[in-house]
Amino acid sequence: MCDLNTFKKNAGDVLRAIRDSKKSPTGPGRIWTAGEPENDARVERTAQGGMKVPVSLQKNMVLLRDNRPGLKEKYGKLPFEE
Repeated sequence: MCDLNTFKKNAGDVLRAIRDSKKSPTGPGRIWTAGEPENDARVERTAQGGMKVPVSLQKNMVLLRDNRPGLKEKYGKLPFEE
């Protein structure tokens, strides 16, 4: 076992070594590690203003928030509410 900072450094070193490995000349040109495609998609969506939430889902989210104890205080105003 090791402390958290040592673990993070070791894990980061391993992932960087994997991504810096020699690429196949016929391959896609990038070595993906776990979670990278999802993180890249999230960063891109965020830069474009986020995901569109259908009106029906917005209504359900508001009803859920308004009818569950403590949620109104925690989520006073949702991003799509004007």
